[in-house]
Amino acid sequence: MPWISGAQDRETGLGMSSCAAKYDGGYKQNSINAVMNGDFQALGRDHQFVLGAMYSDGKGKYYGYLDAGTGRQCL
Repeated sequence: MPWISGAQDRETGLGMSSCAAKYDGGYKQNSINAVMNGDFQALGRDHQFVLGAMYSDGKGKYYGYLDAGTGRQCL
């Protein structure tokens, strides 16, 4: 169901927009990262390294309405 959003400027008549598109969606994102580190000797010098790991699992939902003229989200 379309509707009008915004406030009209009395001098220019601008500021109103129609909202006619509804969107509903979501996302899922997985990420993994690994690092190794330690001490060792090479070329006559002491060196260090680090070991680590990270895993991320993200998901979410989004929904709202779009301005029919600009494609921007209606507030």
